Amino acid sequence: MRVAPALSASELLTQAANQAHRLLLVEEKTMSNNAWYAVAESLRQLKLFTASAAAQNIMKYRHRGLPVTLPIAAVVLAPPTFYTATGARSRAVGPALGLVGVLREQLGIDLRLAIWERADRVIVEATLDSPRPA
Repeated sequence: MRVAPALSASELLTQAANQAHRLLLVEEKTMSNNAWYAVAESLRQLKLFTASAAAQNIMKYRHRGLPVTLPIAAVVLAPPTFYTATGARSRAVGPALGLVGVLREQLGIDLRLAIWERADRVIVEATLDSPRPA
């Protein structure tokens, strides 16, 4: 039996748009678990990050021109197959997006599921209407 390698990594990135900056706490996935668990892992990473003054100051030292306090968005980034594989993976997307919506509306948490389209070299936000691979 051959087991496919699973990747789960976290990165802290800075995003700049329209003269504003924010931090992106990115949870990258390939094959491990499903979207529901990825949202839970991303929330855990966000909680750990926001509870640590040292972690929040990392970008202040790397990019001296940035404001001291930046808004933070959590992102689960995965290829389309992570969201569309048969079984639990595809069935977890709807509930995960529902949870993300509740977190945003009721708690003000900016958490997003995103699809990395490798061939086109683009990242798009996942929605229930996101295109599915043929």
